[in-house]
Amino acid sequence: MWTVKPLLAKGEEVLVIDDDAAVCRALAKKNIPFLRGDGAEEEVLRKAGARDAKLVIASMRRVGDALTVLHYVRGVPVVARVFENADAERVKAAGGIPVMNSQAAADTFMAWLEANDQVETGN
Repeated sequence: MWTVKPLLAKGEEVLVIDDDAAVCRALAKKNIPFLRGDGAEEEVLRKAGARDAKLVIASMRRVGDALTVLHYVRGVPVVARVFENADAERVKAAGGIPVMNSQAAADTFMAWLEANDQVETGN
């Protein structure tokens, strides 16, 4: 949701692909468009229109799944969550934009602390 909400707030068209029924129910309750399925399956990506997307965010657990997405959508920018430096290199080599999960979590946490007056930004 930390990526979906800001995109929706800016008026971007968003489609979430998730295979977890509970996540899909939560998305439905918030009126967020979703497609239930495995985002690493080409048929699901086809149904989602991934090749025509402006951007794909691949937050899968396995880097191999993100690489499958990169291969399928060739030419569409893909931001991929990664956990290891070696995986970041694999994503870069495939043309993707890796984001280290630990760095994203730290940035999100610091933004929350700053927004809630828990720390001074120094600005």
